[in-house]
Amino acid sequence: MRALALFLIFAATVRCFAQGTVNFANLAPGVDAPVRDANGQLCVGCMAQLYVGPANTTDPSLLVTNGISGGPASFLPGQPGYFQGGNRTLAGFPAGTTVTFQVRAWATASGPSWNSALERGESNLIQVMLTGGSVNLVGLQPFSLSIVPEPSPIALAALGLLATMVFGVRRRSR
Repeated sequence: MRALALFLIFAATVRCFAQGTVNFANLAPGVDAPVRDANGQLCVGCMAQLYVGPANTTDPSLLVTNGISGGPASFLPGQPGYFQGGNRTLAGFPAGTTVTFQVRAWATASGPSWNSALERGESNLIQVMLTGGSVNLVGLQPFSLSIVPEPSPIALAALGLLATMVFGVRRRSR
């Protein structure tokens, strides 16, 4: 009886500290989701990053890269549009948990990270149940990068003029 109790406690402890694993690739069994650049060509010289969050997350801004082993994955040189980041361990998401994934990609020539790149894109949100082994990103759909518009110089000048007028009026009224 004592041995059974110890075994159950051990099993529960292992489950609490277990981590899910995902195959971070857009070409795998059940997955064929090439990424295209802003010109419609298959991505070359791009990077991809995996984002994760709890099941049924609908707001992409709530997804994070924290707790995912490894960094961004490079696109394969001989296979444009595809990346193979390998198995990624997800801290805090044990096997049996459903999680939300999103892939974000960017052209490295336009910036060193997704947040700073001017040419970037993001995939659909997918729900995946983590198992005891590595799971593929089944449900990932092809997506494209787009150019993030920079504010025009005229718009910036108008905003500066407006700010000057507002703050100038405030100072005079005091």
